[in-house]
Amino acid sequence: MNELFIFLCLSCGVLVLGLIFIGTAPIINGLVGKDWNIQNCQKFKDIQDFYKKSGMNEALKELYLDYTKRGKTICEDKKAMYGLEYSSIIINLILGFACGFLALLHNLDIGKTFIKYTGLIGCCSNLVGFVLIFIYISYSSFLFSNESPDMEYLDSTDEPGYYKGIPKLYSDGSYAKWDESKSRYICYNYDINNVLKFYAKYNDLGKKQYNYNKDILDQNSKITKCVLSIDGKVPIHICEQGDIYTDSSRPVYNDGNSNKKCETLHVNYNSFDNEYLFNRWITAIIFASLIAACNLGLIFFGIRIFFSRK
Repeated sequence: MNELFIFLCLSCGVLVLGLIFIGTAPIINGLVGKDWNIQNCQKFKDIQDFYKKSGMNEALKELYLDYTKRGKTICEDKKAMYGLEYSSIIINLILGFACGFLALLHNLDIGKTFIKYTGLIGCCSNLVGFVLIFIYISYSSFLFSNESPDMEYLDSTDEPGYYKGIPKLYSDGSYAKWDESKSRYICYNYDINNVLKFYAKYNDLGKKQYNYNKDILDQNSKITKCVLSIDGKVPIHICEQGDIYTDSSRPVYNDGNSNKKCETLHVNYNSFDNEYLFNRWITAIIFASLIAACNLGLIFFGIRIFFSRK
């Protein structure tokens, strides 16, 4: 097959895949990150300096410093991803159109003397496009796999601010279980030394427990009655205190035969918003990867065109 025709097809591929990417990208479509570009990451460093000079307990100081360090890293990654999602796709669309237009002219036997330079342009420009989209894929994949939705990190000198994240749920939608020996609910994944374990990540949101459950239509079901959350979120102090309920005040549900005390606490969801975000984000990563593959193809054929023409 003619190298120029393949070059044209790959350029069109960048354009088509880029347009699909724009329709699925989480930040561009406002699914996440509406304020990621204006976040103040410097405040985390200032708070770290405050704690380093404070006279608080060393163990607690280290815990707070870990919180702020994590918060600063995620803040910087979010700002980077915000800029990269826009810049990488805009630049790739421009380069894809330019390379495609030149390749189309050459395939129509127009500007034959310029073919060699078209190969060089395609090679160099798509190297830039590939680097940008690859860095975007790296940041996006990292946040998708490691960051928790709605998470708030320590951003003041008061106390850690982990209060709005979505808790990690078991397959039945529960996050805590009654412990008879301690007469309190114990959160499965709560660890004062690693609070992040308690929260779900973006790549968890496609699971059934984070989306609509038909059992919420039954007002007496376990998934409806055994709930302790605020707008689908579980404030971390619920796990820290644990004694929100005594044995006598535990919520009850009807299993169809009789009322039973809740052995587990749940979060219930009335929509598929989380699954929608999950699908859109992972689709954006897939199409970004396909664009990167087209970039590599254009670099390869650009080099071949450049060296095969006199």
